[in-house]
Amino acid sequence: MSTIMHILLMQVFGVVIKISDGILGVTLLAWGNSIQDSVTNLTMARRGFPRMAIGACFGGPLLNLLIGVGLASVVKLLKKENWKLQN
Repeated sequence: MSTIMHILLMQVFGVVIKISDGILGVTLLAWGNSIQDSVTNLTMARRGFPRMAIGACFGGPLLNLLIGVGLASVVKLLKKENWKLQN
């Protein structure tokens, strides 16, 4: 099943039990996205790479945060009508 199908299935689930899309995104979809990282990190630790697993626990979410905030900020800046770099 594709990612789009999973998201649509979760939205239908949210409509049935009357949960907003925002709450679903913050909870269930975020947890589902994190399970894969957790399994991967646990596998790395069990195979003898605990430092790599710990680094991935912090590095992956930090990279997502920095890229997400950075790209959103650049898009917001570019959408402004009259922007220029300050000296």
